[in-house]
Amino acid sequence: MRILTLFISCLLLGCKNPAPKENVLKATMQEQTKKMEKDSITREGLEKLTLTEARGRYERPLTQETFVLGIDPLHEFRGGLLNVFSKGEINSKTIHVKEVTWEKDEEHNITVWYRQEGEIWTPVDIFEWNKDDIF
Repeated sequence: MRILTLFISCLLLGCKNPAPKENVLKATMQEQTKKMEKDSITREGLEKLTLTEARGRYERPLTQETFVLGIDPLHEFRGGLLNVFSKGEINSKTIHVKEVTWEKDEEHNITVWYRQEGEIWTPVDIFEWNKDDIF
């Protein structure tokens, strides 16, 4: 009788533990999914995200700089912005742009230029480039 009671007790106690293990496994999978999302930065993903959203989704940017169009130089690296903004907009010297660069992978970086619209910074141009490139 003692053996039967011990056996039933062991079964009942053993059945109480799967839920916590399941929760730990679920949490671990969610953490891995978040890490994969952070690791897989893409042009397509960045096009859809405001600056605040991109900072939340991806790892910390390598660099960030704010400049004013028409005052700060549009050197070769920023040349794509000439296709985004008109000469009139550039000459107005009123458009603030944030230039934010993330590491995409071991060989590439990706830079996004954001324009402020109200309180929100939205992407206007994206450039993926090899880390060995010199501008």
